[in-house]
Amino acid sequence: MTKQTDDSPDFRVLTETEAAKVLGISPRSLQQYRLDGKGPPYIQIMDRRIGYDREEVKAWAKARTRRSTSDKGKAA
Repeated sequence: MTKQTDDSPDFRVLTETEAAKVLGISPRSLQQYRLDGKGPPYIQIMDRRIGYDREEVKAWAKARTRRSTSDKGKAA
């Protein structure tokens, strides 16, 4: 399997619903994360159209990995 890049012909932006499904959360939760500035980076496709790069969504989720409940991560 080849890695998709922005310039590859099969690059496709995830919809909000698809990104939420990848993360295992509701689209409403993803909207709230976006509003709070705490979610994965998003793409403003048009005024009322949001998209997500699959690799960015995966990287955001991976960055939230913790080893224990006392582990605040790098951002703390």
